[in-house]
Amino acid sequence: MARDLTAAYDAAAEHWGRRIAWLGFPAAYRAMAARAASLLPPAGMIRAVDLGAGDGALAEALLDQFGPRLRLALLDRSQAMLRAAERRLGAGRAELIAGDLEMTDLPSGGFDLVAAAHLLEHLPDPEAALRRMMRLLRPGGTLLLAVSRPHWCSRLVWFTWRHRRFRAAEMLCLLDDAGYVARQCWPMTPGPPRRLSLAYAARRPD
Repeated sequence: MARDLTAAYDAAAEHWGRRIAWLGFPAAYRAMAARAASLLPPAGMIRAVDLGAGDGALAEALLDQFGPRLRLALLDRSQAMLRAAERRLGAGRAELIAGDLEMTDLPSGGFDLVAAAHLLEHLPDPEAALRRMMRLLRPGGTLLLAVSRPHWCSRLVWFTWRHRRFRAAEMLCLLDDAGYVARQCWPMTPGPPRRLSLAYAARRPD
């Protein structure tokens, strides 16, 4: 299954940016980045990792929001997506790591911000993944997620990706069970992002 998903993203990488731009996701990710800025310290270095970073659309929004004080790593199992992310962001703006959440040796407690857009719905054990994400956060660090929601539009996407879709109450319960506090859920920007996804933030306890 993992190999099939990687191959699918490798094949989609060349056109991914144009597709998500047409759907309006860059604007949705900019709004998420602005929400993250309201939850993080207003000054000082921000250490962040974008899990399942794809072609770097969310990473670009974070870099634009936080500027040079953001030290960013991108993790993705698709080498083609990481190459697309480097083209989008420019060489050297983020550390690129090939791998997946379960297998990669990211530093525990090493990040102020852990972000993931449309990753959780592809993982075999979402609660275990949320616990792994918490271990990556420093105490008091922020988790930022975009997660697919039930809607007839997301049903159409399911035919290609066979992904899970989570209702807000279900996701908030998963975050609670995984030990997060200050859980938030909000609608994404109007259009396909709002129909396909919900945004979430939560915090690792101090």
